Amino acid sequence: MKDFVLSRAFGPLLHVADELGLEEAPLVEGLSFTHDELRRSWYARIPWSEYVTYCARFEELAGSEVIDEMGHYLSGIPSFQIFWRIAGRLASPGWYYRLSKHWFGPTMFPAVDLEEYEKIGPRALRVVLRVPDHLPDCPQFFRISADFDRQGPRILGMSPATVHLKLEPRRGTYTIVYPPSPGLLPRLKRAVSAALSSDTLMEEYVNQHQTMLQSFEAAQRSESSFRHLLDGSPQAMMVFNQAQIRYVNQAMADLLGIDAPQLLVGRPPNDVCSDPMSLIEQARNPDDDGTPRQCMFFGDGNRQFPGEVNTISVHFNGEGVYVSIVRDVSTRNETLTRAMELDRIISMGMLAAGVSHEINNPLSFIHTNLQFLHDLFEEGEFDEGDVEEARKALGSSLQGMEKIQRIVYDLNSFARAPESKLGHVDVNTALQPALRWIEPELRRRATLRCSLDDDVSAWSDADRLNQIVLNLLLNAAHAIEPGHPDDNSVQVSTFTRNGHTVVEVRDTGCGVTEEIRHKIFDPFFTTKPAGQGTGLGLFLTKKIADQLHAELELDSEPDRGTTVRLTLPAKANGVAKQK
Repeated sequence: MKDFVLSRAFGPLLHVADELGLEEAPLVEGLSFTHDELRRSWYARIPWSEYVTYCARFEELAGSEVIDEMGHYLSGIPSFQIFWRIAGRLASPGWYYRLSKHWFGPTMFPAVDLEEYEKIGPRALRVVLRVPDHLPDCPQFFRISADFDRQGPRILGMSPATVHLKLEPRRGTYTIVYPPSPGLLPRLKRAVSAALSSDTLMEEYVNQHQTMLQSFEAAQRSESSFRHLLDGSPQAMMVFNQAQIRYVNQAMADLLGIDAPQLLVGRPPNDVCSDPMSLIEQARNPDDDGTPRQCMFFGDGNRQFPGEVNTISVHFNGEGVYVSIVRDVSTRNETLTRAMELDRIISMGMLAAGVSHEINNPLSFIHTNLQFLHDLFEEGEFDEGDVEEARKALGSSLQGMEKIQRIVYDLNSFARAPESKLGHVDVNTALQPALRWIEPELRRRATLRCSLDDDVSAWSDADRLNQIVLNLLLNAAHAIEPGHPDDNSVQVSTFTRNGHTVVEVRDTGCGVTEEIRHKIFDPFFTTKPAGQGTGLGLFLTKKIADQLHAELELDSEPDRGTTVRLTLPAKANGVAKQK
């Protein structure tokens, strides 16, 4: 699929950018090339979409009038100066437009279709150019082409042509009327005379030829080295553009269960990757922090696995492409899942004493009530007052049983491995089990306060959200020494901010230093004495938050307490990003 332009097509734009002193950075930001890279090889393939982006930025910086008069700048380009000095004395305008039809256009702009080329008079043409439907439109291209058609005869030492452009979406219709030219024999004599009398001109031809050869040889050496690098890497690597896979190394083929890497070449990237566009976005984003993207990969047969991917943009085989380094993280994810299950068990162990107390209390008064009823019925005689007392005993026993039933239900819900079930969640309801379980643990340490806004919902998972908040509450409780509950507090708040849902846990505990704050979510890092903490609680909490597309932030100062803020997407397509 010809969805590219040659880097030579940027020549006039680069020349004008230099003439006007335009800054390079805003022109090439997020694109796969720099100005120097374009100049080093005029024959590199640049994606049409990047040419479109560059032209739009160029017009924004240079102004519309520069785009509409681009042909005027031809005289400053060295290759056109040579053309002037020989071809201009030999060629005719008709020859110039035929050359544009058969060479300039197809060579430099293969992405553009020539729909019509019709001679409508002795010195008049009708030309229709069209951008295919699968490519983005580029009005600047049509306008630049119009002025090149207008100024073409000037290259030949004649007056400009008259050009009318009818511009439509994806289409440009040109009506060109060009000036008459001298006969062939006078033109030939002028050209031969100019060539033979100009040593400088011949030197320029020789220099350009040598430069072209050196550029081609350097590109071959670079591409050969790049292939050796890919093939020799133990990392799985894939080279692709938006339309197709261009190359994969053996490690990538092995990962996908494919016998030969070449079997993947030419296939669409989404045949093997669930979201190739996210990889392209990473490569194009100059501010990307290098965090790997997560995608599913599909191999031979039923082979599929979760992958962690980093992608960069490079030039390969003369075109702008993307290179992804892929790591199979299925084993790591399984280990992480088991660690999360272990974390739930550890949390239950920490709460066991408090939970057993919560169960023991209602059991004690249920036992007392049952003993009272047993004795009452043993006596066999009872008055109206005894009946009322019996009714009260039965009522309080039922309440106690309901409390025990609720605790057991909560424990069962927390103990089982939660299935992934993202959906709309009533956040306040989802937090209730964690708030009930933490209360006995906090009783000797602090007062639990809740500030829960009404109708707070999020796109999340109730079980995993409950696990996150319980871990945060346990950390808050353990940051406060027992003995002074009236002097300390742990506050849980829910609210919405900037279109996202926020759950905040604030404590008046010991706090941490800035140095510790930067390591608080690292695996196996703990501030607790040896034997009292695994160092996995907050690490796993952060991992669960990542799975929920949520952000976890921590603010803390020594002796001033800690605030942990969980920012959740409020909708299915929202990703939490706290400003």
